[in-house]
Amino acid sequence: MKLSYDELTLTAELLFKGRKSTPTKCQEVTGTELVESPARVTIGVQVKDTCRPWPWEEKSTLDIGYMHQVQFKLKKPLAGRTVVDVDGQRIKVLPSPNQTSH
Repeated sequence: MKLSYDELTLTAELLFKGRKSTPTKCQEVTGTELVESPARVTIGVQVKDTCRPWPWEEKSTLDIGYMHQVQFKLKKPLAGRTVVDVDGQRIKVLPSPNQTSH
């Protein structure tokens, strides 16, 4: 999870699966959730699987990964709040590269 310099945007990088035989991405984001409180920010991403194995395949041959970014726009700067997923698991937030040089 990356935080923008102004602390108003969180960017999640998701690894989506795909087929080796075609450039098709086999997943798509169908929804996001963002809940802000004074102490923490809760985020969620809903993903739909869009590829099915070929009828003659016993197992899916999805072996290519594609990076996909999902951005969350905060109403207020993060300002030290904890970021968690919808299950309450803490998510590590990396500062903007500009923030590390100050």
